[in-house]
Amino acid sequence: MGIEKHETPLFIFLSYTRSDFKDSEELKRELGNQASSLIANKDIVLDLTHISNIVSGEIGALVRLLRQIQGSGRQVRLVVNATVRKTLESTNIVSLPNLTVYADKNEFLDQVHKAIDPQKK
Repeated sequence: MGIEKHETPLFIFLSYTRSDFKDSEELKRELGNQASSLIANKDIVLDLTHISNIVSGEIGALVRLLRQIQGSGRQVRLVVNATVRKTLESTNIVSLPNLTVYADKNEFLDQVHKAIDPQKK
């Protein structure tokens, strides 16, 4: 089941679950596809809350995606759990300019609602 993909007018939403090596390869392919699909002009939301850790190949694919979309105006928005966040912070990937990391889905949704309607608090 690796990746579930949904598109909205603003985002491409990818929910990732890894149960074996094939899923990791599927994620790397999908992130590569997103990088080459600059015509989409949508931010990419990657939900990593369903995995217990993130492996080096997945981090590498994420870094490649971030480099390829740099300057395009697109953002990668990661929704992570505490363990994945700690790993990402240790690699310093969180300092890249076109990446935003959210602690959970609620934080992400709150930020989306604030962006749509700044009057909401």
